[in-house]
Amino acid sequence: MRHFMLLMLKTNEMTGTEIKQEFERRTRGVWSPGPGSVYPNLAELETYGLVEKIEVQGRRTPYRLTEAGRNHVKMLMKRMPPEPKMRMISMLWFSFMSPTNRALHLVHNMAFGVDSLMELEPLLSKKEKKPLLTEIKEVRNKLTKITKMLEKSD
Repeated sequence: MRHFMLLMLKTNEMTGTEIKQEFERRTRGVWSPGPGSVYPNLAELETYGLVEKIEVQGRRTPYRLTEAGRNHVKMLMKRMPPEPKMRMISMLWFSFMSPTNRALHLVHNMAFGVDSLMELEPLLSKKEKKPLLTEIKEVRNKLTKITKMLEKSD
């Protein structure tokens, strides 16, 4: 969990609540770490000198990477497993699933890809934006229908 927290803080300062919400968003609600996980991990990262609190007025305290934290993230990125290894781990896990859960897993992965395409919206020209977003929304709606059908059959 700590490594993922560091990766999240690589680009943005975040509060513990925002980190929790980002875990939920990235796992599509499958994993929702509680405050008993988030804050002790942030405290540990702070003890190691990898993150620091930003002093602000009010109740929310954002965290950011320190220089040591940025260096640690660079090292983590170099150690990330190569694509074939990640695919092998995923295939092994996939092999233990029931056919319905396999289908749900695949549909959720496709939906995640579609949602990732939506994040490109600011980069699209006006000419590209409307037709592409219309198509993306249609695909997302179809995937939602497939998911509901699979969930009913389970």
